[in-house]
Amino acid sequence: SLVSQISSMNSHDFLAACPDQGEGKKEIARRLESWLAVQNMDVSFDTCKRSLVSLVANQKIRKDPSSGLYFKGPNA
Repeated sequence: SLVSQISSMNSHDFLAACPDQGEGKKEIARRLESWLAVQNMDVSFDTCKRSLVSLVANQKIRKDPSSGLYFKGPNA
């Protein structure tokens, strides 16, 4: 699926730009959407939001349960 394809991509550039203070779901999904566009992938915003779940599962990003913000994960 497109979601698993996104989560398996070499997303180092995208992850390297994760702000240290974290970002909300909409912000990180928008940034993912922009990054994918640069990779010549036209992916909807909703698909980007769904992809966050896979990126968290793969530990490329992590979600802080208390704040709900997303950060660069251990496998970034």
